[in-house]
Amino acid sequence: MDKIINEIINILDEDEEILSSLRCSIRTFLRTEVYRPGILAATNKRFIFYAYNLGDAKLIEVINYEDMYSIEKKKILLKEYITIKGNFENVLFSNILSDNSDEFIDFVNKILD
Repeated sequence: MDKIINEIINILDEDEEILSSLRCSIRTFLRTEVYRPGILAATNKRFIFYAYNLGDAKLIEVINYEDMYSIEKKKILLKEYITIKGNFENVLFSNILSDNSDEFIDFVNKILD
């Protein structure tokens, strides 16, 4: 995990810092629907999802807070999902391995208010 956090730190702006993070997977499409594991970081400016490398394939998704409408967490059976909605296609995260998902959602909702 430290390697990915360091990779995220390398792409931050000078006045940007990571305020909270989650280990999770992002839903993406590579011929079929797949989930890429990585780190979702909330900074003072934006979300950055950095996926673990699969060979040479890096996956970095950036979502600016001003482009977001909402973030919500749902639990279905034993799985938790986080959905980010905005003026883009909804982004879904699952396989949440961090224990701080409620605090993460509360933190981001305070930014969006």
